[in-house]
Amino acid sequence: MKNFIKKFAVLAMAAAITLTAAPINALAAVSAPSSVTLYAGSTDGSSTRTTYISISGLKKSSTIKSVKSSKKSVAAYYSKSLSSYITEYASSSSSGYKSYSGDIEVLCKKAGSATISYKIDNKTYKTKVNVKKYTNPVKSLKINGKDVASKFKKSSYVSAKKPSKTIKNFKVSATAASGWKITSISCSESAESDSTNGSLSNYNKGLKSRTLIIDRVKKGSSCYINVYCVNTKTNGTLNISYSMYK
Repeated sequence: MKNFIKKFAVLAMAAAITLTAAPINALAAVSAPSSVTLYAGSTDGSSTRTTYISISGLKKSSTIKSVKSSKKSVAAYYSKSLSSYITEYASSSSSGYKSYSGDIEVLCKKAGSATISYKIDNKTYKTKVNVKKYTNPVKSLKINGKDVASKFKKSSYVSAKKPSKTIKNFKVSATAASGWKITSISCSESAESDSTNGSLSNYNKGLKSRTLIIDRVKKGSSCYINVYCVNTKTNGTLNISYSMYK
């Protein structure tokens, strides 16, 4: 009996050591969205937008293959990518682990829905892509005081002339239209000698209005402004672009 108790104690201790030595956080299973929603880039199909199907929980050896669309006229496969990153944990006994993720970029052409199917390590997954009709998501978009929101009535892309003079404290102010919120606003200037960039983000909730100020935009440089919006009813996304490059 004593020998049995002794053996049991040894086994229990070994099990405890094994459990202690096991990774604190095991790698998660593959996670892919069942659906994504965004808005078309224009009313007439002249401008298109892309969205991403983001996949997590991949392995280093994982592959994404056989990407297909059930309706290419609505949404078509565009590109794919794999990436890795280190996740560190607060525990002093854990050094973290490397996690792998992937993206499938989908080109959305017009309103409608399509199912994107793909294989990850020979297992098939499906994501429904819902494309809503284009609508202007901003009530106002002021570039240094000039409101250009009306230019986005039919398309999410607007092109404009390069700045005719150097502007210090370049200001971009956006106010969302009814039923929309602004999650991010960015301005990127590209000059021959150097460039200036700025951005503001609030991805979790979004805000009704945002104002971004960057140090300066040089005369004759190209300047690209993007306002990222989310619809409060459908949770669909849409970004509008004001490109000063002519």
